[in-house]
Amino acid sequence: MARPPGFDRTTVLQAVERQFRKTGYAGTSLDDLCAVTGLGRGSLYAAFGDKHSLFLAAFGGYCDRNESLATVILSGPDDEAARATPAVPGRLGTHRVRRQ
Repeated sequence: MARPPGFDRTTVLQAVERQFRKTGYAGTSLDDLCAVTGLGRGSLYAAFGDKHSLFLAAFGGYCDRNESLATVILSGPDDEAARATPAVPGRLGTHRVRRQ
């Protein structure tokens, strides 16, 4: 019987996401990911698979959080566009929405 993991999956994936944001996919090594998570290579491979699978798991968490945020922002009795406007610039970063 396999031993349960001795780490919080969400905490690990958030640390991985921060590292990928900081150094990019190509600039992030497995040693970098081990350093930010405090886990060894074997633990990362056993829990998540390879670097690509770990990236996809972290990105999936990012997408889930932002989908939940969008749901909260867009729910309510008032105008959705008015509520979304403050959140859009921070989420799009350098991208700008052009108005016609």
